Parts: sequence; structure tokens; C-alpha cells
Amino acid sequence: MSQGDMSQGDMSQGDMSRSDKRRRDLPVVDKARTDGPRCPTLLAYRLAVTSRILAAIVGSFLLTPALQAVLIETMPFSEAPPFPQNSLGASLLGFAIQVPIVLWIIHVPSLVRAWTWPLLATVLAYGLAWALMTEALS
Repeated sequence: MSQGDMSQGDMSQGDMSRSDKRRRDLPVVDKARTDGPRCPTLLAYRLAVTSRILAAIVGSFLLTPALQAVLIETMPFSEAPPFPQNSLGASLLGFAIQVPIVLWIIHVPSLVRAWTWPLLATVLAYGLAWALMTEALS
């Protein structure tokens, strides 16, 4: 029997054996696992992602101005109190500072570190900026 003489039934059997091979290669999914326990895990995952996004937004918007305040006090452009070049330079550098902060917060494996590191760094940066400003004023 030549290939041209093969009937339609023979073709479906050949296709069936290939699809059976493909099915055997796929992992078996337990239906009981997908119904019940997946829901709390999915909710926990969504809450973790939401918390990480909030940490990135809040952390970057708190830490960036704190670092800008430190930059304004430490840049050597002007000795006059208004510091126009310093504030402009710090504002422009703020965009370059904020992006790595957001990327780090999203990338860090621990959610606790994603919240505590930016908040502690913000407190330290504002403390340093305050110390630099009081020293400059006296």
C-alpha cells in the first residue's frame, strides 16, 4: 500500500499517536489543587505585588527628595543661600536617582526589605540634610 492509498482512518491513527506523545510530555495538573488552595496563594501573590508597587512609589517619592536635599547642600556650585544651580542640578539628578530606587525595590526578594530600606534611608538622608543645613547656617 502506497502513501497515496492510505485512507483517512489511517491518517487519524498516525496523528493520534503523535498527539498522545505530546500529551505524555505535558505535566499533569491535579484538578483538586487548582480549585481550593490556589485562591489564597493567588490573593497573597496579588497583595505582595500591590505592596511592592506601593513601596516603590512611596519609597522613591520619599527618598528622592531627601537625597536631593543632601545634594543641594553638598554641591560646590554656589556659596549664596538661594543655591539656584544646586537645586537645578539636584532636581535633574533626582530623575537619575529615582529610577534605580524603583528598580531595586521591585527586584529585592524580601518584601520587608523593600519597605524598610527606603524608609530608613529616607530618615538618614533627611537627618544628614538637616545637619548640613544647620551647619551651613551657623
